[in-house]
Amino acid sequence: MAEKPAPPSPGTRDAPTAAAPVTQDLFAAPGAPDAAADDVPADFEALLGELDATVKRLESGQLSLEDSLAAFERGMRLSKKASTILDAAEARVEELTKRDDGSASTRPFEG
Repeated sequence: MAEKPAPPSPGTRDAPTAAAPVTQDLFAAPGAPDAAADDVPADFEALLGELDATVKRLESGQLSLEDSLAAFERGMRLSKKASTILDAAEARVEELTKRDDGSASTRPFEG
C-alpha cells in the first residue's frame, strides 16, 4: 500500500504545476457561461447606451447581490471596451494632426 505524501511544511508552497491559466469569472455562478464570451457592442454609441442602462439598473437598488455583481462586471467590460475605442480614436486623431517634423499640431475644434 502506497503512503500518502506528507503535507507541505508551514510557510512553504508546493512546487508549481503546469495548470492552465485561470480565465473564468471568479464571481460567476457554477455552470454560468464564460464572461469573456459575452457580447460587447462594437458600436461606441450602442456601448454607451448599454453602459448607461447598466448604471441605472445598479443605481435603482432593486437588484439582488448576485445580479448587482453581474451587472457591475458587465459595466466594467463595457467601460473597458469604450476606453479602448476612445484610445484608438485619440491615436488616429494624433496621427492625422501630426506635423511633418513629428510633432502634433493642436487647434480649437470648430463644430
